[in-house]
Amino acid sequence: MKIREFTEEGNQQFHLLYKRIKESVLNYNKDIEKGYTPNLKKKMKELVADPNLSIDIGGTVELKIPSSDSQFLFGKYIDEVLKEHNELKIFNNEKLWNWLSAYFFDIIFHKKAKGISEHRYLLSDSWFTKYRHLVRTPWYMHKIYNESSKLFLHGATYFGGNYMEQWISHRINEKFTKAADIAFDLYYDKKNDEPKSGYSHKFISKKVTGSKKKVKTLVPGSLGRLIDKLNQYNEIYNIWEMDRKEIIQLLPKEFDELKEH
Repeated sequence: MKIREFTEEGNQQFHLLYKRIKESVLNYNKDIEKGYTPNLKKKMKELVADPNLSIDIGGTVELKIPSSDSQFLFGKYIDEVLKEHNELKIFNNEKLWNWLSAYFFDIIFHKKAKGISEHRYLLSDSWFTKYRHLVRTPWYMHKIYNESSKLFLHGATYFGGNYMEQWISHRINEKFTKAADIAFDLYYDKKNDEPKSGYSHKFISKKVTGSKKKVKTLVPGSLGRLIDKLNQYNEIYNIWEMDRKEIIQLLPKEFDELKEH
């Protein structure tokens, strides 16, 4: 099937169908495997295939469902199949992204998925939730950051990781794309092909010795701290012209262990 976008009616039907799916899952105590019934799966396939509810956007690519559940490979695939389309026309095209969400629904609405919030499947117009869409976001991250997006897209197609959640909430990263290369150099374990653990959160709760109380504690060298330093350096240096290795060398002592590896 070629890439399509919903008509106005098709988009409304997708919203209504997702509402039914969500209600069914909630009725089964948030068990997606039970709540996303064979009948609802059939309805989703019919919606995607109905020529009266979507239109062909042009192009030559025949879509296929990826065999891997890698979010990085999924983002790379979506980036590749959309290359022949005008980025400005597709960037915030709700009807396109929602049709793609419906087409790939079985691999993003998986029984192991954590959370059934609408903005994971229905493109939001809010800046705060738009980047949680499970089809558009992998495409966006790969398109903007290329191989460095591995850090943020490590995991399955139905999962939004901690590094991703921390990253997309800071606007500097949208323009200063070199920041992703720096983050990848620091936080991606290339030997084991996975993000380093313990650095995705800026703060963690630590138990006070001899007490049941917990205190909010800053994590040295974390991704949040890196973003703090990049914002600071942006006010002092012309980091846009600097090599990423030069910027890494500016980082304070708390990053030393990460620099060495």
